[in-house]
Amino acid sequence: MSLTILKEGNKNFQHQDADYDDYGANDITIIFDGNFVKLRSVSGRIIFDKDGYLFSDVTIIDNSTSGSPEVYPSIVQLKQRLINLGYPFEGGATIVPDGVASIVAGANITVDATDPQNPVVTGENGGVQSVVAGTNITVDNTDPDNPIVSSVAGGTGTVTSVAISTSDGIEVDSGSPVTTSGTIALGLNKVSTLAFLNVEDGADVTDATNVNAAGAVMESDYDANTILSANVDNTPLPLTVAEQTLVGRITGGNVAGLTVTQIKTLLNYLEEQISGTATYDATVTGATNIDLNNDACSRLILTGNATLTFTNTPASGFSVVRSYLISSTATETLGIANSDNEYGAYVAATTVTKMVVEASNYPTAGLIIDVFFSQPN
Repeated sequence: MSLTILKEGNKNFQHQDADYDDYGANDITIIFDGNFVKLRSVSGRIIFDKDGYLFSDVTIIDNSTSGSPEVYPSIVQLKQRLINLGYPFEGGATIVPDGVASIVAGANITVDATDPQNPVVTGENGGVQSVVAGTNITVDNTDPDNPIVSSVAGGTGTVTSVAISTSDGIEVDSGSPVTTSGTIALGLNKVSTLAFLNVEDGADVTDATNVNAAGAVMESDYDANTILSANVDNTPLPLTVAEQTLVGRITGGNVAGLTVTQIKTLLNYLEEQISGTATYDATVTGATNIDLNNDACSRLILTGNATLTFTNTPASGFSVVRSYLISSTATETLGIANSDNEYGAYVAATTVTKMVVEASNYPTAGLIIDVFFSQPN
């Protein structure tokens, strides 16, 4: 919503708003209301928008001269421009701005009455010949260089009292507020400032009590090979990590350095699948038990006919693979008491036979032991 005022000639103004028909009657006047201007007829009838127009939405075009659009950064400048163009104001007359009521031409000054905004045209020696007191101005004849003492529009005088409201530890130092002249000094009140910041008097950032109260930690909380952990909310404590341990937490336990056994349990690690006891038995004969849980890689030498039975077989859902090297001093025989399947055969005499045992305990099929024989040479 915008208003365009066009000057077509002396006291001849046209008004345009895209939402209304153009208006050019000579019964119009303009009212300034804060930062808004309103158009009314002399009789008070509303012209165009009843709420008026913001000064920055008003454009002036002087078609009697250049005809260029003019927009002003303040209501005062807009008002003065309309005054200069001879625009009719409320009451039917051109408003005289606040300030000097009149300037009288003299020996050193010429007045141009046709330009109210810039009436002083020139002065032979520079300077105003005289200033006449008026409605909004007082003249001091004793001070020719500064004759204007005060005016309603400007305003000068003496400060009688200055009140300052402070908070959060800031306060006005003694000697303020200013009553006639001087400086307003602000300062900090130690007690109220510390209270606002919630900091105790003399607080030391290196003090363990203060640091703990702030929820922080200190370097002294750490010893060699320690970390901070908490088993209870808001209570961190140092935890020393020993050699050959990993930090973790098992079921039902706290954060701790876990042992090898605990780590194996946590990882569901089956030792028989990875490592075991290496055995060397040079006197195998008769019925002999082979421990699948511990004997990982064994060397067996038969000194008589032998029958092997595999013990410590895996639990349901697990399996184990073991490897053995078997030889004999002569023609001893070898039998397997609890195998399910045998592939290849044992060869007696001094030939080395490799025996691989795969024991798998299936949840549905149960324990199945497969034995594989081969001769590497």
